[in-house]
Amino acid sequence: MWRNIWRIVAVLMIGIIIAGIVLLLNFTAPNPTGRRYSSEVVNLDLSNGDKGTDGERILATDLNAPNNNVEKHCICGAMAATTSQCNLCRVTITSVNTYRLPDFFTEAYIADSKNRNSWQSLDTREYAQMTDYADAASALDIPLWVFVRVDTIVDQPMYDLVRSTGGDIVHYFAVPDWVDPVNIIAIVGIILGSLIVVFVLWREFRETRHMSQIYRDVPEEEPESPTNRSFPAAPKQDDPGVVIHVTHQKMDDAEEFMDKVKNRVEKTNGNGHFSINVDVVDDDES
Repeated sequence: MWRNIWRIVAVLMIGIIIAGIVLLLNFTAPNPTGRRYSSEVVNLDLSNGDKGTDGERILATDLNAPNNNVEKHCICGAMAATTSQCNLCRVTITSVNTYRLPDFFTEAYIADSKNRNSWQSLDTREYAQMTDYADAASALDIPLWVFVRVDTIVDQPMYDLVRSTGGDIVHYFAVPDWVDPVNIIAIVGIILGSLIVVFVLWREFRETRHMSQIYRDVPEEEPESPTNRSFPAAPKQDDPGVVIHVTHQKMDDAEEFMDKVKNRVEKTNGNGHFSINVDVVDDDES
């Protein structure tokens, strides 16, 4: 029973090891990049403007999508934008005065990067921008995704606004000395699972070897010969029944011999008389 339990535990540990490896590969997150955190660490020593550019560059690589600064697909408002500002008006929102230019604008989503320490609704300019992005995403029936740093402070109204489109705010851009807690859990799971699997395999090897040794030490049974199966074993000579049987047989042989001698003597001379008495041992006396 314990052997089966250990086998089940080993199978579960193998599943944990596989899950840990998948988590470490960092490609199963539920956002357009498929990642839990960025492929590069952002440089915090840059100016605020350069930090924004750095975040857009990293996100473009991870999304495998062109930066909208080149495409210039706009969210247009009541006043038409000039050609130099927008190559294409993807949607018109009445609340927009001129145009909005998200960092990434695809057929599947709208995405924006915010490489900053704090991003909250108290900043009315930021909140108004996200409101326009959310309205455009809802009009196009696509989600809005906003990627911030892993340590960015975000308040609940911002979460509610972005999540209303079906997207989310992703704490994404890794900073120096930051360690993903999921990676720590995955590594611990892989190490623990590997140790348990090795232990179970060692137990299986030891028990299999032990049983093989037992089978080698047990002598093989000699097959019964047809003669032994067909005829009973010879009785022991000191068996009383055997002694009586042998005695009777010898007495019978002796009487037969005497009869032959007597007949020959009578044939030799007809007047001759020949008498032999033979005492037979009674069974009870023996």
